[in-house]
Amino acid sequence: MLRNSFKCILFFIACSVSFVSNAQINGENYVYDHDTIIFSADSNIYQVENLGKNINSAHVESGPRISPDGNTLYFFRVNHPQNIAGTEDIWTSKFQEEDSAWTVATHVDEPLNCRGQNAVHWISKDGNTLLLHNRYYKNGTVGNGVSITYKEDGAWSFPERLKIKGYKNKEICSFYMTDDMDVLLMCIAQKDTKGLQDIYVSYKKGKSGKKWTKPQNLGETLNTEGTEATVWILSLIHISEPTRQEA
Repeated sequence: MLRNSFKCILFFIACSVSFVSNAQINGENYVYDHDTIIFSADSNIYQVENLGKNINSAHVESGPRISPDGNTLYFFRVNHPQNIAGTEDIWTSKFQEEDSAWTVATHVDEPLNCRGQNAVHWISKDGNTLLLHNRYYKNGTVGNGVSITYKEDGAWSFPERLKIKGYKNKEICSFYMTDDMDVLLMCIAQKDTKGLQDIYVSYKKGKSGKKWTKPQNLGETLNTEGTEATVWILSLIHISEPTRQEA
């Protein structure tokens, strides 16, 4: 059984490429002004700001992931002419300190993009490791799963599949890895899922990082009859060894 291993877990569905900043709008809590959305959370008012034409286009941009240093943004863009086979490809942008703006987004080269749905789930602290959507095949196609890639001499390695014992998924999924790369959180649909999808945890087996334990449902404290999606850890106390199930 899992105890209080996680101090705080944040989960929500990411639907647009935006940043959030504090704002005061004449004391009003809920204001909608064209494309600018103001909303209230814990008595604070926040403003969602469009990142502008360097990031957003006439195509769909979704799944934003920002590096821990705040300087690199990854997201996927749908049906853009530069995409491979015109599906969902990974794009990236760099933040420029001198003018406090993001560079024009560029299409990421192979092998990260291929024929299929491509997206970044997680970025390591040093920015040199990415967790990617799907399993990658040498013929340029993808299948169900999650893969990891490493930046070596300025280039990304071919994504390797994480072998998660008993992993199956019936819905859209998302993944998050802890900084020590020992714990994998995921939002997936399994036989014991309460709603459309739940939050699960898996632990690394051995030092290679290629094999992982069977996903454990985190239970009713976090999971509901609705949909839990896009999980991040805000603060991690520890994962106590005796509480792990190595099944």
